[in-house]
Amino acid sequence: MVDQGAYPLGDLGKTQLASALVALAANNPQMTFHVKPRYLPDEVGEHLHAVSEHLYAYLAERPDNLVLLDRPTILEDLLPAFDAMITTWSTAYLGAVVLGMPLLLIGG
Repeated sequence: MVDQGAYPLGDLGKTQLASALVALAANNPQMTFHVKPRYLPDEVGEHLHAVSEHLYAYLAERPDNLVLLDRPTILEDLLPAFDAMITTWSTAYLGAVVLGMPLLLIGG
């Protein structure tokens, strides 16, 4: 899952996204899901569109197969290792399209 950072907006949106990701992982225990954040929770600096808590704050109760990446990563370096992408409205989905990966684009 590639997190856009600002979307969905606010506590309600982040809670809904976190609930969907937890349910997806819990209902597919044979798969591992990785969450790549736009920025890390402890990253210093001004973050564009920081309008709520970091998504990780909403994923405190998660199954073991929902892995939160904890160091800076480059999306293009990660994609070849994965089978599909889940993302919200972000240009990240273009990487999946270019590689012909299955894509779940979450609206809201």
